[in-house]
Parts: sequence; structure tokens; C-alpha cells
Amino acid sequence: MVFNITKVTVRPESIPAGISLCDELKPSHSVLIIDLGGTTLDISMVAGQMTSVSRIYGDPKLGVSLVTDAVKLALARANTDTSSYNVDQIIINRHDEEYLTDNINDPDAVSEVKKVINNSIERLTTRVLTAIDSFKGYSHAIVIGGGAPLVADAIRERMGLREDRFVVAEEPQFALVRGLKIIG
Repeated sequence: MVFNITKVTVRPESIPAGISLCDELKPSHSVLIIDLGGTTLDISMVAGQMTSVSRIYGDPKLGVSLVTDAVKLALARANTDTSSYNVDQIIINRHDEEYLTDNINDPDAVSEVKKVINNSIERLTTRVLTAIDSFKGYSHAIVIGGGAPLVADAIRERMGLREDRFVVAEEPQFALVRGLKIIG
């Protein structure tokens, strides 16, 4: 059997990932969907109930890897060559001194690793906020993707939206999967 594909529409991951919020909005509202993944940042501005997509932005070189790569190097200097999973766990547990001391081989390097983590998150946050600043006219925002917990508070503060209009997805790294399931 031969068939012809007549039309293909490609959209960034952020759109299906934010669909649950879009469906709840009035058509007069719009949502800024910020998807910060491991290696990419995708931002989409979508009208309520998915009636239209007004703007899409993507940066294929901006993601959480900006933090993990720097931390991995800092850990290597601390005699702690480790997996990407363990680097992520160190970043997640960066406020737990006992965890860090237990997982970084050189106890004298813990403060340096923490400094690298914090500086890297700050650099990542600054770049994400710069990208977001170019968007205007949205009434709601949702932050998704594995990097959401690192940048969400700074985004919330910058946007100044009402608390009920700013959402950080529960288990943000699974928002895309849930959205694709909803779409069918």
C-alpha cells in the first residue's frame, strides 16, 4: 500500500507538555510555556484552549547541561569522577551538607563544588530570564522540564504573575509524556 503524506506540522515539546493548563484557560487568556530540559530551552506562547500559537522560541544550546557540565568538572577536581546521574543528585541535594560531604571524595572541596553549582545555576537562570523577557502579553505561565526546579522561583519573581497563574508542573520532567497522552 502506498500513501502520501499531505501535511506535517512540527511543534516544540513545550506545547504538548503545557496542554493541561491550556485546556483550563479561557480563550482570551494566554500561557507562556517554559520547558527547560537537559540540553534545550523551548518557550511557547499559546492562547487559551490551544486556539492558537502566537510565538515559539528555542535555544538548542541552553539547558541544564550548562550546570551539570560545570559541576562534573568541579567534582573531577575534587577526585570525584562520577556518572551524570550522581552529578544530578549532587545538584538536587546541594543544600544538604551531609549528603555532599558523603558523596564528594575531597571534604575540603565541598565548598568549591557548592560555589560552582550556585554560580552555574545563576548563569543558567540569567540566560533563561533573558529569553523570557522577550515575551509579552501572557496571563499565565507554566514551567516544565527537568530544569524547572532550578529556575522556577526566579521566573516567578521576574514575571510578577498572580500566584494562581504561575504553575510549576508536578514531576516536570514527565509533563511532555502526560501531554502527549492527553492529545492521544
